[in-house]
Order: sequence, then structure tokens, then C-alpha cells
Amino acid sequence: MANFFKQYKAYFVALVVFLGVAAGFYKPALEGYVPVMHDIQTHRTSSKEIVESEILNGEKPAWTSRLFAGMPTYQISSPFTRWLYLGVYKTITFGYPYPVGAIFLLFLGMFILLRCLKVNPWLSIFASLAFGLSSHFIIILGAGHSTKTLAMAFTPPLIGMFIRLWREKNYLPYAAGFLLFLMLQLGANHLQITYYSIILLLPVGIVELVASFKQFARNHVFAKIACILVATIVAASVSSPNLLMTKNFAEHTIRGKSELTINPNGTKIDFSSANKSEGLDRTYITEYCYGKSELVSYLFPHAVMNPNTPSLGERIGNRQELMALNKAYQQNARKLPSGNRGVFLGDYFGNQTMAKPHYIGIILVYLAILGLLFSSDRLKWSLFGVSILSILLALGKNLGGSIEDMWLTNFFIDNIPLYNKFRAVKMILVLAEISVVVLSMLGIKSIIDNVNNFKKDSSMRKSFLIASGAFVVFVVANLVNPELIAEFFSANETTVIAEYGAELMQSNPQENAVFGNAVDNLKEYRMEGFKSDVTKSLILLLIAIAVLSVFIFKTLQPAVVIGLVGVLVAGDMLVEATNYQDNSKNNRGKYARWKLREDLNLRPVAATAADMQILQQEASQVPNFSAKYKQVVTKLRDVGRIVNKIDQGNAQFSTLAFNTNYRVICLDNPFNDGTTAFFHKNVAGYNPAKLKTIQELIEFHLSGEIRNLNSLEKANVLNMFNTKYIITPDRKRALPNPYAFGNAWSVTKVKEVSSADEEILGLKEVDLKNTAVIRKKYTNLLPDEIPTSSGAKISQIVENYNPEHLVYNFESNQKEVVVFSEIYYEDGWNAYIDGELVDHYQANYILRALTVPEGKHTIEFKFEPTSLASLNMLGNISSVVLLLLLIAGFGAPYLLKRKKEVSDKTA
Repeated sequence: MANFFKQYKAYFVALVVFLGVAAGFYKPALEGYVPVMHDIQTHRTSSKEIVESEILNGEKPAWTSRLFAGMPTYQISSPFTRWLYLGVYKTITFGYPYPVGAIFLLFLGMFILLRCLKVNPWLSIFASLAFGLSSHFIIILGAGHSTKTLAMAFTPPLIGMFIRLWREKNYLPYAAGFLLFLMLQLGANHLQITYYSIILLLPVGIVELVASFKQFARNHVFAKIACILVATIVAASVSSPNLLMTKNFAEHTIRGKSELTINPNGTKIDFSSANKSEGLDRTYITEYCYGKSELVSYLFPHAVMNPNTPSLGERIGNRQELMALNKAYQQNARKLPSGNRGVFLGDYFGNQTMAKPHYIGIILVYLAILGLLFSSDRLKWSLFGVSILSILLALGKNLGGSIEDMWLTNFFIDNIPLYNKFRAVKMILVLAEISVVVLSMLGIKSIIDNVNNFKKDSSMRKSFLIASGAFVVFVVANLVNPELIAEFFSANETTVIAEYGAELMQSNPQENAVFGNAVDNLKEYRMEGFKSDVTKSLILLLIAIAVLSVFIFKTLQPAVVIGLVGVLVAGDMLVEATNYQDNSKNNRGKYARWKLREDLNLRPVAATAADMQILQQEASQVPNFSAKYKQVVTKLRDVGRIVNKIDQGNAQFSTLAFNTNYRVICLDNPFNDGTTAFFHKNVAGYNPAKLKTIQELIEFHLSGEIRNLNSLEKANVLNMFNTKYIITPDRKRALPNPYAFGNAWSVTKVKEVSSADEEILGLKEVDLKNTAVIRKKYTNLLPDEIPTSSGAKISQIVENYNPEHLVYNFESNQKEVVVFSEIYYEDGWNAYIDGELVDHYQANYILRALTVPEGKHTIEFKFEPTSLASLNMLGNISSVVLLLLLIAGFGAPYLLKRKKEVSDKTA
């Protein structure tokens, strides 16, 4: 046992260090706090109905009514089995809470990759810390991008196992490792990162495949290919419920193809326009792309963002100049294209809407250059090529200057499968970040391993000196001339300076002089921060070069080199990381940027005056509300959902939601509203995977109706969604809407249309309370004659409301066409009349309609995705198969060793 610990001492130290740094960096998390995270907050609000429905109704619904009038929950809170992923995740993070567990996995993942490449374990510890402390990861961890971070954390070990699988003769344990980490990455459920991982694995795999044919017998190579295929199939099968349902769901979202051929203004869509693709529009795909000047932040972190120096007001110190800058922005704001809107007065001066630097570190970049020069590992060229590709793709439209001229991104959008389904192209930079760290460690590894060759070979020493000197000259040149590669005004700022300055020059020369001075002072302020960064980077670089030079030209122990360079690398990244993580406390002794985990999970938002107004008005109309409220409180308290008086008060909204069915809309940024869904069923909301039909209705109708609410009676689309309350932008009042149509209504007219274009435009042309707009393809489901008057009585049973099982009572002496204020979604919703399955159809572009015979009937809509149960079974079976394969793969070396020992004894 003592020998075992001695042999693997570095690994135990690595675990202790990684856990210690993770816990220390995110110390408040161990005290029950979580960072203030917008994305997690909106997740808690949008998933509240899902959580409480499972508690109150006994089932976790696959449909929610809280967002955009209704949508599947596949990308909100998965209804699929995930026991294997969650079990492994909790085990390998030792149960540590977010974000401690997440950053620990970033450390651990890179460590595994570097050890797979046989980098010194002590050096691997330092490099792994530097990787996990990258400003990019600290920023997204703080924003709550948990699935993205976890998928990124599982990418390095996935690559490491893939490489070792190809390079080792006894490859089964690495095949098992590849299977494990692929399952974990798919389980993290951020398919965009998985897609980018494939982009990295493909060139690596091709190079390793060619090399394997030279090193191993052909049967070994084909066996390895078989292992990769089997691992991919089994890992994908474990996540198949989510993958397949997401694929199907995606076709119905804004990522799918629309049936419309017209714009909201009625003009024909030009499908040949530069903006169109078979997936998302190009402008949407490249909305978040890196600017060329922002690449400088890889070396100098504050190239496009003011560092922690005095505020702009303190720095300029001239009120007139500050007013001139503000006035220049105000007068030109509406003219500015998309991009950074914090013109002049914001900390960020890049070309994105808002961003923070992805700092890799001057020393890591320098060492990566040495890796390209001196490493003999064939992996280096694959990593270098992928790094360049990822940087060019991350630039998006900034590479060519417009969506028409972004030649590389357009090639990928048009020719590379699935690339046009993802946005935020800058996310691919994670490949460059992984590659730089690996190349840097290959660089220092090659120097340490071949130091004797350096001492003997003058050409190697000369190459080292030239590369080091050239890099120093480059850094010094940026110090002497900060504008060499950096830019200190965003594109929008440059536009304002040119246009506003020219205007002032003619109209008010005196004010123009003030404005000019303000611009000069602002530029100087930004340049000072940049030069400070460059100076720091130059010092770090010179120290690193000095350490390596002494090692190469004189005598220095490798352990000393590893320690000194490792501390420089990890320390540099740690210092920069602290700029984006605030563990400080305010004057009341509370963390400024953290909140109790209990608060985030149970009470992410507080009820407003408008919410309370709706509660008071609606609760009074619910029969036996007090008794129902007590039942809800009991059930929620039993599972820990009620801890204090605030939770008890919020339980009134839960009681209301599960005993009523109407909708509201809040006019405070309604289509990015991440709070209203916590208390009410919302016509709008916040979700990047909303259905394309609701997005099209927003563009064609809802946005216009919201801008013009003078006559709610004419707000056809809001009314057909049964929008009973309009919450004012200040959230202080909830205006009742007496014109809401209700949960269901019968119509006396049908306007038949031939296409989606006619249907969506038809919503403006008729009174939707009495007329349904229906496509001709559903004509066979309509009655032969539409009643000219209706005496139908239709009421929804809302007691114990279930979002995926809606029940209505119907009574009429004639056959009726009934429209329901619910989203039409053909892949899952079934209609029943008196328990018998019947066909329902689409009406008013997005709602459900049903032809109901005369008499008294019970109408039901049930969300029953046909593949849900079978997919869950497939996932469970695949999970068991995966576990067996892991046992076989990891146990293979032991079994082979035992077999050899028995064979030797027999011989």
C-alpha cells in the first residue's frame, strides 16, 4: 500500500490541490451560497411549474404552460432518465456544489489530457490550474452557463483518451475512458460544445490513424476503429432520449425551417439573400463573434476593456468633456448598428454587445510557440491547425467585414453539416484555449526532455534564442506603440467620432474642441491600462525566458524549472481570474455577488405589486382556495420547498396556478422576460429554444399589438392567447383585459386559406373570436356546415391543473368548431372526446381546433410523445451496457496480467 501511494503521490496531490483551489476560489459556495447568475435564475423561474407539478400531480411533465403560451420541457428540465450521468458526476466531483465542482472538473480534465500525453505530473498540475482559471471559464461560471462549462470540462479528457487509444497497444482501458467521457460530455447536454469537440477530434484522429497503420498490425487498427464506433454508439444511446427528442424539437424551433415565404411587412422573403441559410439566419449565427482587436486580449487581457483603474469620470476630471461624450452618444445612439452600445462611457470598447477578455496568458502562448518549434509529438500540427481554424471561425462576420464577405464562416454555414444550427460562434475559441495549453506543455516538456541536445546542438539553442527574442521584440513594440495591433475605440465609437465631430466642426467649433479633448483623454486612459498590461506581460515573459535560458545554457534542475515556470503560469492566470470573481462582503457583512442557494432555488425572484394584485383578484374566484392552499403548503413543505414565510406566501401563487388557466404578459422587455413565469402562465418569456411559430407571431403580430395597446379589443392575438392581465413595465400594476377569449370558444365562421402566409396574415383580417383561420389541408376535419350561431357551453376543468393533461366540459345541440387557447404541437398532443382518440387540427396559425359533435362531452388533450417511454427504456438499457463495457475495459489489464501469471506458472 505504501508503494502504491508513493507511485501515485502526484495524483493524490493533484486532487488535493484542485479541490483546495476550487474551494478557496469559490469559498462562499461551501457556506451555502451561489453566484448571482442570470441564466440559473431564469432556469429556476421557467422550471417552477415542472418541479411543482411533479410534487403536486405525481408526474414530471414534458410540457410547460409558463413560457410562450406553452412549449416542451426538453431543453428546460429534461423528463428523461439521467441516473448514470448524475451518479458519475456526483462521484467525480465528490459532491461539491456548483461552481466548486465545475471548476474542479476543469482542472481534472486538463490534468488527465496532459498525463495522457506523458507531461510531467507536477507540471500538469500547474498547467491544469492555469487552464481552469482562464478568465473565459470564470466568466461563464459566474454567468451560470453550467452545461456549457461542464461540456468544456469533459472535452480535454475525451481528447486524451482518444489519443492514448490510438497510441497504446493495450488500448482497452483508454477505449473505456473514451466511452466514459463521451457519455459525460453528451450528458452535460451542450451539443454545440460536443460539435466543436468533433471538429478537434477529426484531424487528430486522421493523423493518429495514419501513424497507427505504420506502428501496429492492421487488425489492431481496425479493432481500435471498432472500439471508437462502439463507444460512440453506446454513449449516444445513453443520451438518445434527449438527443432524439431535441433533434425532433429543434425542427419546430427557430432552428427549423419555416413555412413562411413572406416578411412581417408582407413582402416576399428573398431566400437568395446573403442573410439566409438552411438553418439560422447568418446575422443571428454571428451575433456574438470576436472582433479582430479582441484577439489581442489573449496576450494582454484589457486590450478591449478598462482594467481596474479609476473611473472614467475621475480619470478625465472635466465635467464638460464628460458631458460632450455623453451628448455625442445620445444624439447618435439610434443610428448605430448592432454591437457595443456602451459607447464612450462603458468599460468595454470592443465590437460585441458586451464581453470580457478570454485571457490565455503570455507565458502559455510563448511556451506554445516553443512547442511548435521543438516538440516531436505529431499532435502539435493538428492542434495548431484547429487553433487557427477556431480563431478564424470565432471572428465570424468580422473576418470579412460583413455577412456577405465572411468567406470561411459562410463556407461552414453552407457546406458543413449542422454548423448553421448554432449561434455565438465565438464559443469555438475553447478549442484554441485547450490547444494552447497542450502545446505549451509539449513545448516545455520537449526542452526538459531534450536539454542535453540543446547543450550540444547550437542550431537548437539559436532557434530558442531567435524565437524568444522575436517574441520579446513583439511585446516591446506593443509597449512602445500601443496601436500596433490594439484598437482603443469600438466601431460604433469610431462612427460617432467621425460623424459627430464633423457636424460640430461646422456648427459649434468651441464645443468641437471640448469633444476632441474628451476623445483624446479617453483614448489616453484606455492606452494607459493597455500599457500597464503589456508591461506586466513583458516582465512575466522575461522571467520565463530567463529560467529556461539558465536551464539550457547553465545548470538548473528540471524540478526547479517546473516549479518556477509552473508558479508563473498558474499565478498569472489566478491574478487575472480574481478580476472576474467577487467574494467581497458589503458593509452589512453579506456577500456582494452571492446569494443563498436556498434563495436561488426557492425564491429566485420576488413578487411585485402587480403579481399581488393578480393574486388577490384571482384567488377570490377560486372555490375553496384556502383549503386548497393548505394542501399545497403541506405537500411543498414535506419536500423542503417551503422554508420561510416568503415561500409560504409564494405557495399562494402555486395554488392559483394549479387551479386556474389564463395568461399574462409583462411589458417590461416581454420577449426576454425571465421572471414572470415564476408566478404566472406567460404569453412571452425567455428561452433560446422557443417554437418558431411563436417567434413568427411575435414578429408579425404580438410586437405590434404590444406597442399599440390603446384598444385591447383589437389585440386579436393577445386575446386569443387568453391574456387576462397586462403587467405594466414598472410591474406596479396589472391591467385586467376583459376581451381575453377564454380557454376555448366555438366559432361561427371559418376562413379557409391555402398557405402559412395567408394564415398568419389572416389573423389581422378577421374577428378571431367568431372566425377561425384554418388551412385547406384540414378541410376534411371540418363539419359540412359551420353553425351560423353558437350556443355551446365550454368550460375547462382547472382544479388540479396539469400542463400536459387538459380537460374540458362541452355541451351543445349542434356540431361545433371549437378553438382552444393552447399551442398546436403535432408531435405529442392527442385529443380525446369521451375517451376516444380523435383528430384535432391547427387554427389561427398556432392554436388547436377540434370539431365536436352535438351533445354533452368531455374533451381531453394529453401530451403523449409516442417515443418518450421507449426512448427512456433505450437510455436505461444503454446505461447498463455502458457500465458493463467500462468494467470490461478498465478490468482488461488486470485480467491479462493474471492470465500471463498463470501461464508463466504453468510453463
